Amino acid sequence: RVRVVGRRLDRTQWLPDYAALDAAASATWSAWQVTAQLTDALDARYPVRFRVPSAGRTLAATVSRQF
Repeated sequence: RVRVVGRRLDRTQWLPDYAALDAAASATWSAWQVTAQLTDALDARYPVRFRVPSAGRTLAATVSRQF
């Protein structure tokens, strides 16, 4: 997905607009389920709050088993 956020006000400061590319996938094999999520794939480093940059590119993965 493409996430587009417009200009916004935070602590009396206007933060610039930005776009980020996110991706998610999941797969199931018998009782196992694997999910993965990639956030900010382009590593844009946009400001999330005034003087607080984003974490940048992050990858999260989960493996679970149903009993």
